Amino acid sequence: MKAGCAAMIEAVTTLQANSSKLPPVGLALVVGEEEDNSGAKVLAREYSFPWALVGEPTNLTVCLGHYGYLEVLLRTHGKRAHSSMPELGQNAIESMLKLLLRVTEYATSSVHGLVYNIRELSGFPSGFVVPDTCEAYVDLHLPPHSKIDTLKTELEHLVEKAGKEIPGLDAVLRFEEARPGYRISNERLLVQKLQTIFQQMSVPWEPQDFPQPFRC
Repeated sequence: MKAGCAAMIEAVTTLQANSSKLPPVGLALVVGEEEDNSGAKVLAREYSFPWALVGEPTNLTVCLGHYGYLEVLLRTHGKRAHSSMPELGQNAIESMLKLLLRVTEYATSSVHGLVYNIRELSGFPSGFVVPDTCEAYVDLHLPPHSKIDTLKTELEHLVEKAGKEIPGLDAVLRFEEARPGYRISNERLLVQKLQTIFQQMSVPWEPQDFPQPFRC
């Protein structure tokens, strides 16, 4: 985003130096985008604007769609024991690893076209014991056309089935945050103007959905 912000600032200063009238645009720098999007939420709530350009690095590829997001919390329970006698306990971390293997296999083979990331994995309690609780946070990014409710239902069935097939598995599934994706219509005026500019610059017009593995 730093390069995108710098390019926008340079564009405005260049226009200001070469034109007596600036276009009705503004530059918004917001915070909290890696946590809870608090800055973008305040911006959308307190200001009104018909469109916005987000300067994520895409190597000049136009992205008219954005992936949705589902934050998944998995919790497994076991039986605490001294680590020198693990056979007396039920290791919640081992149970979690078996469950995560099924979740990741589902994500990579799913028709939803998911992108996943295991963000956190924690066992409790710490110390010289067999942990009786384990928590994992999994980030799932899904294409704009995907239905979050369908994804939730399939994950619930997956965990339920795993509980019947994995010995000693006692698992809880919770959805912490869900945001649907979107795709902007090609009929929007801004999109048509961008398409005209790309044609004038002889740049291929190949809209994609964000995020994508762009080379910057």
